[in-house]
Amino acid sequence: MSASGKYHALSLTAIGEGYVGYAMEQKEDGATTYTAVATPVEGSVFQGWYTNRDCTTLVTTNSTIDVTEVAPADARNYTPNLTKAAER
Repeated sequence: MSASGKYHALSLTAIGEGYVGYAMEQKEDGATTYTAVATPVEGSVFQGWYTNRDCTTLVTTNSTIDVTEVAPADARNYTPNLTKAAER
């Protein structure tokens, strides 16, 4: 995460049953921000955003994150964990 509170992302990949969607916003100064949202399907629960596919390094439990424009040196892959409600 950057000092501005925005995430530097290389990729967004859902683990489990659900979707990752995003919206793009371009500011007057030309900066672009993407808001990514993890949405579980019915019967699944959003567990959090992680920086690894094993879902062991939690970044946030907020299902919405703001992602800065593509890939500075500290960019990471982000994975939302969307598990069945019974698997929690």
